[in-house]
Amino acid sequence: MTLTKAELSDLIFEKLGLNKTEAKDFVEVFFEEIRICLEKGEDVKLSGFGNFQLRDKSQRPGRGNSHFSQTCCYVSSKPKI
Repeated sequence: MTLTKAELSDLIFEKLGLNKTEAKDFVEVFFEEIRICLEKGEDVKLSGFGNFQLRDKSQRPGRGNSHFSQTCCYVSSKPKI
C-alpha cells in the first residue's frame, strides 16, 4: 500500500478532527523534523513503526541520458526505513 502525504493529511483530518490546513501542516512538520534529524546524522526511531537512518551509497558507474555515455554516480546519502 502506498500512502501519500496528501492522503495522510486527509486521514488526520477525518480521524482527529483537525481542519485540513492543520492536518497538512502537521504532516509537513512531522516529516521536516525527521529530515532535520537525519541531516544532523541522528537516527530517528518510531516505536511500533520503524527506524529512519541515512545509508551511504558508494560511487558507482552510470550511464548518461544522451547516447548512453559513461558517467559517474557520486557518493551520496539516502534515507532508509
